[in-house]
Amino acid sequence: MRGNFLLTICALVGVVATLGCAPVTPVTPNSLRAAKGRGVGKVYPAPLNTVWNATPIVLSDLKLKCIEENKQAGYFLAESDLAIVGKGELAIVFVEPQEETRNTHVEVIAKKVTPPGPVESAERNLAVEILNQLDDKLKNASGR
Repeated sequence: MRGNFLLTICALVGVVATLGCAPVTPVTPNSLRAAKGRGVGKVYPAPLNTVWNATPIVLSDLKLKCIEENKQAGYFLAESDLAIVGKGELAIVFVEPQEETRNTHVEVIAKKVTPPGPVESAERNLAVEILNQLDDKLKNASGR
């Protein structure tokens, strides 16, 4: 019986060590750009320029620093204060026109720079926060 107990403990230690040491792909601006199409999206009944102009204000309101803006490619790249030391979040906001309807499609991908540890609290859903703030900003701009 004692042998089975020790065998079980050794197996558990092995599993924990393997999972804890599994390679983690770092979150980088390039990895976020490559993830286009896998984020949280919404279509706004507003022209591209209206949504484009509201986006950096929303990022600032959420205490995110816009580190890259590329209108030709249709995206904003932002980071939280702690991203530079590997503890914050990176977010990319794709803003694209839907020519046939004159609406604008927005997709947000936000990830922690390093994954949370086992005892850290669940991360906020930054992508949803950005879209919610954009909703509010565009509603206030249209006077609805």
